[in-house]
Amino acid sequence: MPAVSWYNENSYRNFPFLDNQVVLDGSGHPVACQFLPTSAIVDCTMVMGIDALFDPAVNTIWLAQITNSGGILTFQFATDAPGAAGVPLIFTRNVTDPEYTLELSATAPATTAFASCADTPLWEGFLATGPLDDLLAILPSGQTLSFTTHCWQLEPAVIQTLSQAWLNGISLANYDRRHAVSVCAVSSEQLDRIFLGATCLTGNLKVKDGFQTVVSQDLLSKTITISGAVGGGAGSPCTEVPLYPGETPPGGSRYLSGGPACDQLVKSINGLSGPIIQLVGTQGVAVIPHPTKPHTILITADLSVLGQCAQPVCTEIPLPDLFDTGLNALGKLQSDCGDDAYWTYLGAPAKVTQSVPVGWLLDSSSLRSKWISPTCDPAYPNYPCGDYQLVTQFTLPANIDPQYMQITGQAAAASDIKAIYVNYQSAGISFSGPGAWQKFVLSDNFQSGLNTIAFSVRNVRPGPTGLRVEWLAACVSAQTSAFDNPQQASLALEC
Repeated sequence: MPAVSWYNENSYRNFPFLDNQVVLDGSGHPVACQFLPTSAIVDCTMVMGIDALFDPAVNTIWLAQITNSGGILTFQFATDAPGAAGVPLIFTRNVTDPEYTLELSATAPATTAFASCADTPLWEGFLATGPLDDLLAILPSGQTLSFTTHCWQLEPAVIQTLSQAWLNGISLANYDRRHAVSVCAVSSEQLDRIFLGATCLTGNLKVKDGFQTVVSQDLLSKTITISGAVGGGAGSPCTEVPLYPGETPPGGSRYLSGGPACDQLVKSINGLSGPIIQLVGTQGVAVIPHPTKPHTILITADLSVLGQCAQPVCTEIPLPDLFDTGLNALGKLQSDCGDDAYWTYLGAPAKVTQSVPVGWLLDSSSLRSKWISPTCDPAYPNYPCGDYQLVTQFTLPANIDPQYMQITGQAAAASDIKAIYVNYQSAGISFSGPGAWQKFVLSDNFQSGLNTIAFSVRNVRPGPTGLRVEWLAACVSAQTSAFDNPQQASLALEC
């Protein structure tokens, strides 16, 4: 604590305020600040928390007002820091308090979803007052002395900020996770729910890859990035991920991902119900009752035999009217906001997007396609939660047997591909993510003549939506009888 003699000296100077207490009005003219006895405040220090977002090169703190309520003085300080604007720091003093009384004060913690630890105030500090007689002479009981904004600014030397401090604690949380059913079926309030796992972890902390997770560190930017990746980190969990409190699994299941538990009776397999389902083993695969475990089926494979199985030979064929997304009538890349010549949405031409949102595949990742969307702006500003079908058509020549037709491609979509339909029949394909190409193969439901392929793009939450598709190859396979003499076993299901 400073010596009383130092406080005495401060009673005759502006410290802890700046000496030049002149501000500019809205027209740029200088305005003198209201009078304040220098003996009233002799010392203070303010500490701006991380969530205050205080930048010493831009922001400041000033004395906003002093109120006298029956001999109880309140000193109110204000700041223009974006995270603490409108949140004053208040000190209280009784006129009977001795000279150079020192008081500590703090605001409430930040209330945003990603605020730092709950016991950390937005800002805090201490205030020391000197003789109050001169202040009381101009501030009688029941009166308030208000000061012009940015008048009586504190010296930068008495302001500390943690906005650019080092990390000293970590909190871990998850948004509500993807359910087995469409997330569009839940409310927006559920989508925004945050489940806290741990708060304010301190000490020597180690971040380790968990299931389906990738943790990377950039020494140059001094950042740690945690992201999801199929099979990443510790791989896929061997057991079901437990539910958070408040989470409800899909109907008929104990698990967030849906499906039966190991001790539940199986009544169907891939949608096929009993009472009898026949499992067929191909060449090199045996399906037999387990020799020692009752009610158990054993499926074994001879890899040496499987390796000898004949593979279908696929002969590539041209499909001149099957086009990637984002092209004009000449088959060249369409300009931004132009009509896609070969893809439609609700019967009208789809639009080539005017921009590529953050996290999507960049146009530069391939020079043969571009992103398309129902409108020019992929954000629109936010497409509602739901499904959007983008459709293209092509002609299969009459001399090609549709039964052996196969088309491979790659696509990316935001939020994800709910399904791909060939002539209005689902191909059983779905994937998620606009940030990387996903390969797919279409091999069923083709027909001679005109064929329709529709991509059902699903938005799991309001936001940008779009689709990007490139066709890689089209071919006809020559089938062989590689699956003669199957072994059979029957599985009885109780209904």
